[in-house]
Amino acid sequence: AADWYAVGVMLYECLSGLLPFRGKVSELMAIKRVRDAPDIAGVVYGVPDELQQLCMQLLDRDPMRRPSDEAMLAAFGEPLASARIRQAPFVGRNRELGRLHAALHDVRTQARAVVVRISGASGLGKSTLVRRFYDELADSQVTVLHSRCVERESVPYKGLDGIIDVLTGTIRRLGLREVASLRPRRPGDLEPIFPMLGTLWPGSSSAPLVEPSLRRQRGIAALREVLARLGERRRLIVTIDDFQWADTDSAQVLQELLAPPDPPALLLILGYATRSVAKGALELLGHEDAFVELDVHDLELEPLTSAESSELLDLLTAESPLSGPQRRELLARSSGSPLLLEQLTRSDVDVPPGETADRVILRRVLELPRAARRFVELIAVNSA
Repeated sequence: AADWYAVGVMLYECLSGLLPFRGKVSELMAIKRVRDAPDIAGVVYGVPDELQQLCMQLLDRDPMRRPSDEAMLAAFGEPLASARIRQAPFVGRNRELGRLHAALHDVRTQARAVVVRISGASGLGKSTLVRRFYDELADSQVTVLHSRCVERESVPYKGLDGIIDVLTGTIRRLGLREVASLRPRRPGDLEPIFPMLGTLWPGSSSAPLVEPSLRRQRGIAALREVLARLGERRRLIVTIDDFQWADTDSAQVLQELLAPPDPPALLLILGYATRSVAKGALELLGHEDAFVELDVHDLELEPLTSAESSELLDLLTAESPLSGPQRRELLARSSGSPLLLEQLTRSDVDVPPGETADRVILRRVLELPRAARRFVELIAVNSA
């Protein structure tokens, strides 16, 4: 949702030559949460109705009212049947899946917080493993709050910003009685630190003017109450992907949320790339004693075995079987990386030996039709 908001900002500027909001960064963060962007139709003449509506929907203050991925594809004229993303098959990782299920079982049976740190080289399937774990739950009593960090994003608490957005949207979809049951004792304390979450309980008095450290402490305490009450009603999973890009402030908040006594009953999953330099948030939460009195499990993903890679290749090429030499070449070049094997299999361009998955993807992008390539570039700039 945050990514599509950024697309809306760029679209607004392209259409009007102006930004929807102007001011200092600290002012903008507060303004955009309480004030709607000026209607583009009132700023520049002649914007087509469909483009005006799309632009303003992208800038909606409520992330849950912004267009979905499917709606964006439809808006750009791509038939959904042909535009649907093909998910790569999943193979292996049974040990890792078992440990994730065991960790969630401990959360439920012991009513306590458990942390799982998933690391591995880029392309080994950390995010795919977590999605597979979600798929295997098939339980309506599990609430998943999933977000990812972006390297060049610059917002306060950027490691938690996406989680707060998802949490806010999740609570909004609940019935009025359940929303009321999650209300912290001092909901006004949320607004200065987590403004979007603070809008869920209207009429709550704002926190009095206090010095910043106390205001922060009260905001975190209120968030902890919300998570604790949600965890009492449902099994709760909080996942932050690409955690190597998180900020130190977010890491400290996570430590305080899960500090004794009686932290919220939830499963916290942190995914990060092994080759990342341990600094900032990763340095703070990546060591053995990062969380006090909690069970912390480390899962380091290894490359797929030869048998698993062969099985994955069979599934990827089921409709167009390869010759023996082609199979051996792809398996050798992929080096057990599921992402690289998938990209090599799907690539229609000649890929030199030794290319990484990122380079293969780049080559595929460069071969796209111009309009499709521009759209991918727009999303890439927005996500950066």
